[in-house]
Amino acid sequence: MLKRTLVIIIHKIKRRNEHHQLMKNYIKIVILLMITGFFTACQQPQSCEQALADETQRKEVMQTIANNHEMMTEMMDIMMSSEHGKNMMTGNKDMMGMMMGDQQMMKGMMDMMHQKGMMNDECYKNGMDVMGKGMMKGNGMP
Repeated sequence: MLKRTLVIIIHKIKRRNEHHQLMKNYIKIVILLMITGFFTACQQPQSCEQALADETQRKEVMQTIANNHEMMTEMMDIMMSSEHGKNMMTGNKDMMGMMMGDQQMMKGMMDMMHQKGMMNDECYKNGMDVMGKGMMKGNGMP
């Protein structure tokens, strides 16, 4: 009888130790996950320059801007407010030719330039008249 009691006590102690060991393992895993989460959360976000240094990300950003009318308009505004952007846009014959052939784009550019004070009222009116004559001919800009 004493032997049986000792066996039962030893068995209960082993089960407690196993349970205790399981709890220790769970705690270790939870602590490891918390540390991993902490370091992941503390990562510095990529700077704009770092993101654009990657050719794939840079092309994705440019495609997103080019395919979104609102973003493209904002980009054109920014380019026209920069000396380098103005030079690039006016010096690029292909871009100027494309703009001259696209009445809606040209009107949008003229409206933006007029609103920003880059084009006076008289110049704006003359430009709109020229565009109107081109539309009457049905072939874009004269």
